[in-house]
Amino acid sequence: MAFENLTPFGRKIKFALLEKYMTAQDLINQVSEDTDLYFDRSYLSKIMRGSYDNRKIIDSICKILEIDYE
Repeated sequence: MAFENLTPFGRKIKFALLEKYMTAQDLINQVSEDTDLYFDRSYLSKIMRGSYDNRKIIDSICKILEIDYE
């Protein structure tokens, strides 16, 4: 995913994944487990581009990656 297509929050997710040595799939698995909601790479991509806004999923991402939502 190109950085120019990402929102500032999407960039935060990318950098946090790198800092924590996590893959996107690691995050997806943890968010699914944390929320008991279906969550896949497509939803993650939409959140990172700003076209999907599920507060429960965003809160879970923030908790797991220890970042803030702007």
